[in-house]
Amino acid sequence: MTLKNQAINLFKRYINEPIKSIKQIHNGFTNTSFKINNYQVRLGGTNKQVNRLNENKIINTILKDDFVYYDKSNGNAIKNWIIGKNPNQSIIKTCDFINKFIHVVNKLHNSKLKLIKHNHLDCLKKSKLQDSIKKFYIRLINEIKDDKIVPCHNDLSIENMLIDKNNNVILIDYEWARMNSIYWECANFIRNTNYNLKQINLFCKLAKLNYEHMKKYLFICSCYAYQWTFNMPQTNKVLSYRKITFTKMMFYYNLLNEKNR
Repeated sequence: MTLKNQAINLFKRYINEPIKSIKQIHNGFTNTSFKINNYQVRLGGTNKQVNRLNENKIINTILKDDFVYYDKSNGNAIKNWIIGKNPNQSIIKTCDFINKFIHVVNKLHNSKLKLIKHNHLDCLKKSKLQDSIKKFYIRLINEIKDDKIVPCHNDLSIENMLIDKNNNVILIDYEWARMNSIYWECANFIRNTNYNLKQINLFCKLAKLNYEHMKKYLFICSCYAYQWTFNMPQTNKVLSYRKITFTKMMFYYNLLNEKNR
């Protein structure tokens, strides 16, 4: 059965209205979504790193009014359609966007949710990191092991947020929600953008985060993403993502080690 037909069947099972329109809107590494009428129908798929219990906690608390249906066993879901659009590369570099981004993530970070802790080493075994990179990564993980952790989205990118009709930032797709550092949250967003060093510095000032500490996390989350690709089915999409991630990882690695060269 095609993904489209699976989405249609899921919709018909829980929504009592005729289908007037259907369009695939997302085909990611861990889920595929369709817009059917005024709903988002998501097929979750399976992935060992994705923890549906964490996502279920998010949906039952801060997102409880958005979802019509959610299956914590596989991530299949139906949610009310949010009117908005993904921010573009020019918007995300403005002070206005950064301040709104900080405001919305702080709400999540200050919540009382207790999620499973992010494991920085859970993808390391299968990865094919050079020994020098692996040792450096483990060293940094030990350096940040006592950093404060809070509820985090853990996978922020422009694809996982919307700008609504009131110009507010809305976070979506909480599959990777974990307890983690605020630095990870922000560094992971930064690595998913084309921020240059000057823009990263500005982001840190607005977020009141230490720039030098942020550089460590930029390498850590990029290295983790690179490791993750070895734990996924080796599709062309994953291999392409690995190349992009490797370039970013090495950029941050060299940035951290430039004083020693």
